[in-house]
Amino acid sequence: MKLIGQGGVWKIYKMTNQDNVLRIPQYLSKTSIDKFIENYKLIKDIGLLTLKRIEKSEVEGKIGIICDNVNCFDDKIYVTYNSLYSDS
Repeated sequence: MKLIGQGGVWKIYKMTNQDNVLRIPQYLSKTSIDKFIENYKLIKDIGLLTLKRIEKSEVEGKIGIICDNVNCFDDKIYVTYNSLYSDS
């Protein structure tokens, strides 16, 4: 894994040989991961364009969320419960 980004809440690691990233909370409890997944499911259920894959996982001793790498090349906007991601 390679650290590719860091905000106020999450550290983002690029998964080796994959198009996914691992999001690890910096200061939040591990139960925040479960809350993020719950909120993601709500967004998906109402039909907004959002991540295709999201799952709780442990990689190299780090617990986080494996999801799509939104540093993509498509002209799309991805919605999460607290952020908008876009390359445009």
